[in-house]
Amino acid sequence: MKHKLLKLQGTNESEFARGVPVEMTLKELGELPFKITEDKFNNSGFVFGEVEGNYRNNKNMINRTLFPIDIDGVPNDIFDELVEGLKAQGINAVVHTSHNHKVGDKGNRFRVIAETSKTMTPDEFPDAVPNFIDDVQVLKKYAKYIDPCTDRKSQYFLAPSHPPETEKFARKVYINGGQPYIPDTLKRITKDIPSSKVESEKTSMKDILKGVSEGSRHNECARVTGTMFNKGMVYEEVLQIVSGWNQLNKPPLPQEEVDRVVQDLKFTNSFPTEELTEPSEPRYQLLHTQDARTSRPQVKWLVDRIFKEKGICTIYAPKSQGKTFLAIDLAYKLALGQDWFGHKVLGARNVVYFAMEDWDGVNIRQQGYELHHQLKSLPNLYVVDDDEFQLDNKSMVRDFMESLKSVNIVNPVIIFDTWQDMTTYLKGNDNDDMSLAINMLKKIVKEFNALIIFLGHTGKDVSKGFRGASSIEGHLDTAIISSYGSWQLGKVKNGSMDLAYEFSYDTVDGLGADGDEDTLVINPLYKQSSGKSPHKKRQGNQAQLYDLIKVALDKSALIGKVLVDGVACKKCITYADAQKLMSKVKKNDGKSIDSFRQNSLFKSVLKSLSERRDLDRGMSNDGQEYIYYPII
Repeated sequence: MKHKLLKLQGTNESEFARGVPVEMTLKELGELPFKITEDKFNNSGFVFGEVEGNYRNNKNMINRTLFPIDIDGVPNDIFDELVEGLKAQGINAVVHTSHNHKVGDKGNRFRVIAETSKTMTPDEFPDAVPNFIDDVQVLKKYAKYIDPCTDRKSQYFLAPSHPPETEKFARKVYINGGQPYIPDTLKRITKDIPSSKVESEKTSMKDILKGVSEGSRHNECARVTGTMFNKGMVYEEVLQIVSGWNQLNKPPLPQEEVDRVVQDLKFTNSFPTEELTEPSEPRYQLLHTQDARTSRPQVKWLVDRIFKEKGICTIYAPKSQGKTFLAIDLAYKLALGQDWFGHKVLGARNVVYFAMEDWDGVNIRQQGYELHHQLKSLPNLYVVDDDEFQLDNKSMVRDFMESLKSVNIVNPVIIFDTWQDMTTYLKGNDNDDMSLAINMLKKIVKEFNALIIFLGHTGKDVSKGFRGASSIEGHLDTAIISSYGSWQLGKVKNGSMDLAYEFSYDTVDGLGADGDEDTLVINPLYKQSSGKSPHKKRQGNQAQLYDLIKVALDKSALIGKVLVDGVACKKCITYADAQKLMSKVKKNDGKSIDSFRQNSLFKSVLKSLSERRDLDRGMSNDGQEYIYYPII
């Protein structure tokens, strides 16, 4: 989200009057480096808003944006407390130490720049600032230390700086896990209540729906609105309900303010969902096991035994080990509906490739792939014409989803290159941060019935796998480990772990605008890598049960049975009949397996045979389950 500012430059205090207009995101403000200088005015500065004639004074102010708050002379270092307090309330902001932080007897000094969802008129701004401070608990706590110049209409603010001797104390953090704050521009009437008497607990939604009094109407309007949107209601429904609720307030908010709140929150889900009514039916339903098998959809493979139709997957490797070449080959095969390394692809899919690490490099590699394979038209392969995307930025995620909707993409495969580039501001070893990122991907999967594949790096120790918090792996449906000339499965749910393939590279030259660039294209060898093989000799219980089932299949009279996923078995036997064969499996001492262990052992052995692709299982429309030879 770009904000229009006036950038000033000076060497002394009197020079900060005339400037040049610029547009900057909050992130770009957070990336401004600290200038090391003894004189804080030997620096650039900003007026947060548009200024007529680019000359700063109250009369020339067109609008104000953002909330810059200076906190000076605090006895304790509250930097971390400010950051955590803003995060807790879901406010996007930059927090940094000020020039005179810990200089002599000037104490601890900080600046907060909070993002706003819209601009304010110069007359609205002086009321909006104290309302914001009153709404943010950590700012309210230290309100007596806030610079009184903060709410002046044309106030300017210097860029971050510090003297040479205080460099070790300089700190800056960009907070981007929440939403822009919706300014409350109406003057509030407050009573002088001792702080010990202030009610700190959050009002229940049940009480809010009865109407609220002046002073809390704006915030509770936003809270009710957010809850409605989170429950899946559409804009017109939310506006009607919130407008009706507003009439219960004492006095009601102006209708135009209600309209603004609903409009601002139309595309966000930044407020926690709260139940407004009792659910019409229980959320959790208990089903008999047979009913559950018929009601739950069967696993569908987009790439047989490797990638499901939807979910979250990864291809990871150390840097420069071929993962992008592998991902590009996969992208084209999926877009064309062609088999990948000999594994059947369900059909052509819309594929979106989002290159954040090296957009130009990916473009050359795609150009080389198309030239090498003589591909003329690929209407269902898309690239994103941008390289900036952060999973902790709800606005970016929302905009990306809107872009997918704008071209009517359904059931897409989305390849993000790379994980590290879209989690820049999250801590890779922090389970909470990584869970936040994964939950954003799940939101996209759910909205578009998508398969997401992200590329990632390993840490220094390749044997430890994907670089990041351990919680990531638990959310993955498939993980592929790539090396320069081969790949193998590190994880796959309901598929075979024993898959690994080798590939070579072909060189394609004559690329780029001047025809002087070249790239590599992988050439699948359809050869099992020596690292793993799915065709190890069956042993023990596995070998005995397979031989028994094979005999039963060969003798079976069940021919051409059609299952719910459309598979027509050449020959099959019922799951129950196969299960009975476990009683004929012998232990090493020649004795039968104990009856109470047979069922659980059967499930385990059958799973291993299924992963080897020796046998498969499926269900018919009547709920009966069958065992059959895999259909290749």
